[in-house]
Amino acid sequence: MTTKKESKDTEVPFSGKYWNTYEKGMYKCAICGAELFSSDTKFDFGTGWPSFTDPVKLEHIELKEDLSHDMRRTEVLCKKCGAHLGHVFDDLPAGRQGKRYCINSFSLNFEKEENIFRGRGLIDLIESCLCGTHLCVFSLHFSFFTICYSLYA
Repeated sequence: MTTKKESKDTEVPFSGKYWNTYEKGMYKCAICGAELFSSDTKFDFGTGWPSFTDPVKLEHIELKEDLSHDMRRTEVLCKKCGAHLGHVFDDLPAGRQGKRYCINSFSLNFEKEENIFRGRGLIDLIESCLCGTHLCVFSLHFSFFTICYSLYA
């Protein structure tokens, strides 16, 4: 199915390629490649669409009121290109933090964790290494950065 950023279509439940994907990696906008959701926040809500508790960065998405189909919902759009991604809901099960971002598989591309750092520039790598999961000290010890990078290369 070809993704068009103007399309507000919803794929049939349990038909998308990512509803049952549990590999580690990054879900990106199928149109512009913006990083949207990490596999770390993906969970199975039982609806047949990929569900996430949080976007990678709130600045990467736009939320807009959607009154279509005689419902009141909040639409999720890619902030960079305006592509329709899905909807967000406040109906998480007890014990979960965040919201339920219900996203169409056809609006996403998935990049496995093993490929995330390939082809990035030095600045992107340094920024990624300072994500809070681990610490790389590039400016003081180049070898620490090399070790950190080699874990993902």
